[in-house]
This record gives sequence, C-alpha cells and structure tokens, in this order.
Amino acid sequence: MDGRNSFIVIDLQFNYPLLGTEAALIAAALRKHSAEPIAQQSETTFAGTAKHRKVAASYLSRQDFTVPANRVLLCAGGHAGIAIALASASLQDAAIAVDELTYPHFRAMAAERGIKLIACAGDDDGIIPEALAEAAKLHGVKAVYLMPTVHNPLGTVMSPARRLALANIIRQHSLFLIEDDAYRFLEPDGPAPISFLVPELSFYIFSFSKPISPELRVAFLLIPERLSANAENVIAQLNSGTSLLFGDALTSLILDGTVSRLIAEKQALGRERQALISSSLTGLNIRAHRNGFHCWIELPQRTDANTFCAACESKGVLIGSGARYGNGGPAALRYVRLAVGNERSLDRIIEGLAAVKLVASSA
Repeated sequence: MDGRNSFIVIDLQFNYPLLGTEAALIAAALRKHSAEPIAQQSETTFAGTAKHRKVAASYLSRQDFTVPANRVLLCAGGHAGIAIALASASLQDAAIAVDELTYPHFRAMAAERGIKLIACAGDDDGIIPEALAEAAKLHGVKAVYLMPTVHNPLGTVMSPARRLALANIIRQHSLFLIEDDAYRFLEPDGPAPISFLVPELSFYIFSFSKPISPELRVAFLLIPERLSANAENVIAQLNSGTSLLFGDALTSLILDGTVSRLIAEKQALGRERQALISSSLTGLNIRAHRNGFHCWIELPQRTDANTFCAACESKGVLIGSGARYGNGGPAALRYVRLAVGNERSLDRIIEGLAAVKLVASSA
C-alpha cells in the first residue's frame, strides 16, 4: 500500500471481535422467535419480559452474589445502559470521577449532558482510592465511571483488594457507580464486579455487542434497588424500549450454550491475535490483556500520536490516537490504541501491523 490510492483501508481502530459465525447464529435465533405471534405476548414491557430478566439475573449471578431479577433490565446496548444510568441517577450537569484514561464515548456522552469529568490518578491496579475520595471532597463528584475488568484501553484487570477499597470509598461518600463491563467476557477468572460489593449504589452494564455481535444490540443493566421502580419508564422515554425479539434471541442463545461457546472461542482467538501483535511490533512498549483484541502502545520519544495516526492512515491503516482517551492530558498524546477485532482476515491484520511497525521504525 502506498499513498492514498484506491486501496481498502485496514481498520485497526474499532473493536467488535467477530469470528464470522455470529450472523448465522443470530439469524437462526431470530427466525425461531419471529414465528411467534406478537399478540400472544402476555406482558407489555420496555425492558425485557419476566423470562428475559430471570435468565439475565441467572447469567450475571456468581457463587458469592445472587442478582435479583427485579434489579436487572434489558436495554439496547452498552451506550443505552450508560444513558439510562445517567438519567436514573439524575447526573445531568453533575461531576463524575473517571480514570486518567477513559472510554471516549463516555466522555462524549458526558459532554452532551453538561457533566464535568474529574480524572483521578491511578496506578497499575487502576484508580487510586485516595484519589477518588479527594475528588469527592474537592470536586463534589456524584458518581464514578469505571471499567475494572479488561480496561479500555489498557487491558488491565483490577485486583479484588482494590475493588473492595473503592467500594468502601463509594459507600462512604454515597457515590453512584457506573461499571461498564464491555470486555469482561475476555477474562475467564475475573474478580467479582465492584457493583456486587456496593449494590445499593451501582449500575452494572454487561453488553453483548462484543461477546456476540453488534447485530444483536442488547445489554443487561443492573440498577440500585431504590431506583428500579421507575427504570422501565426511563428506558421507554430514552429509546422507546428494548426489542422483545432481540431479547428472545439472546435468551435462547444463552440457554442453549451458544453464548458460552462464542465467548470461549473469542478468548482463544484474542490470545492468538495478542501474540501476533506482540511478535509484529517488537521493540514497542505495549500494554494489553492476554486475550484482548486491543492494546495500548507507547510511541517513541518526541512522537505525537495524531501525527503517527496520520502516517499510518497514509499507508491505509486506521488506529486510534491516545488523545481520545486521555481526558485532555498531554501524556496520552504519546500513545495509540490498536485493535484487531474488526478485521477477520489474518492476512489483512498482518499487513496492517507491518505498516504500523514501518511507521514506528521511521519515527
């Protein structure tokens, strides 16, 4: 590839890990349930039927924590779950604590609602509890947004001890927790969500856009007990509710073991892809989860992320600038996020990684 001639761009920017089998599985599940007359539905619901929510509660529950079905709702994907949490907790124009590196779409959603994000210092184990406490005292934050299991973009998994310490700070300062578990499916032995340690203040979001496919845009949303009564109305007002057909399809795919099989396959594929990234980009400082489809790359000294991304694009490869994740801090301008979830062709991934390596060598 050279210049901006007529080539097909290799997308190493966005990240929906796909195996190639998901579409057929989803189509079969939808066909199975689309034959059922809608008129026979005994419930009018905007957040999943009683069966959907019972299966969702069972799916999220752990040996040490049983999720009550009345606290879990179905919504139209992870972003919808975040929007519902922000609305339910009345966080419009409030201040919310976040990691120093934060999911860019959360930043955008916060900005649309006049929410001020307060970046808290962190270490290799995630956000530092004392920094969160300080944000509560000095900046009056009303909530904290976290991705403690396979962090985006770092790929880190927060320890149980740090989760407990943060849960104690959250309870002490009566903060809402919005826990986004978009990538938990890649960590087979992940610690319990922080939300399970402080359920009375927590919104927990488990989306299936990545474990299954963005074609089945459904997420499970666990909400605080005291806000559960009005949650379905909030969902109806924000996006007219969740597709019952999608809810039926997802429930079937969970019950017949398809979701578990897909997750196991994606963990294995992620491990292969991460090994490929490491071997292809030797010499660069890379942080990533062992099963992850994305990684966080430190650029050579005096190399600007935006300039680096532009150089990669000139070779037909898209990657993400660290500026999108860094809450405006200058340090993130020396990092890029590279993801291999959108590309299914191994040859294209290898070609894209070679181009990135060439740009890095030139830098």
